[in-house]
Amino acid sequence: MSQSHSVPTSTSERIARLMKRQDALIERIESLHGQIDAFRPKSQRVFETQDLHSGEKLVGNQKRLHNELISKGITRFRFVRAPPEYYDEDLEFRRKTLNAPTVEHLCKSIVMENTKIDGSNPEHTKYWLVIVQYSARLNNEKLRNLIISNHEGKLPRSKVNMRLVAEEKSVELSGYVKNSVTPIGMQTQLPIVVSKAITELVPDEFWIGAGEVDLKVGMPVSDFLKAYPDMHMVEI
Repeated sequence: MSQSHSVPTSTSERIARLMKRQDALIERIESLHGQIDAFRPKSQRVFETQDLHSGEKLVGNQKRLHNELISKGITRFRFVRAPPEYYDEDLEFRRKTLNAPTVEHLCKSIVMENTKIDGSNPEHTKYWLVIVQYSARLNNEKLRNLIISNHEGKLPRSKVNMRLVAEEKSVELSGYVKNSVTPIGMQTQLPIVVSKAITELVPDEFWIGAGEVDLKVGMPVSDFLKAYPDMHMVEI
């Protein structure tokens, strides 16, 4: 009598089964998130790392930012590709594009410089990254006071005058062109100043540039503050 023998499962078959199980698990997790949201107060919103679920291959700056956020422990965030007319439209259009709660949740990152110093003294910081709301006006005097306070008396008021850097310098320092500047993965690690109003937003989220003109990223403000603990907060 002949004896049958089972054919060993190939590595590719085992991988295929594992991938199928993974897809089923992800689908189940997403379903559970939906059930949880049904009982969540409207003032609370959930961010997910959508790129882990979408199957989209991450490339360029998006991949770099995604990896840095994950490495810093931020797992709740969402990228959105904006249409070409994004910056030609008003804030309400942009809010709808990103599905942000209000226009106050839309923020920008700008590189500023102290024109009164040349940067040769290592104890004096010439360049700063400032995060403000699009709907707010930057209070240059309060920013100036922060700079003076940060230098602990080593920089007199007469040596502080803050202004936007030229676009070429912004690209050199941040690694990003206009309308794409972000505090995430900067070419040069600059001290970060964030408007106190952003830290008080309800719900707890904000939207900033993500390294490409048409790419934006949203995340809980509280998660961002924990991941970048050395930033300065001021009412600007």
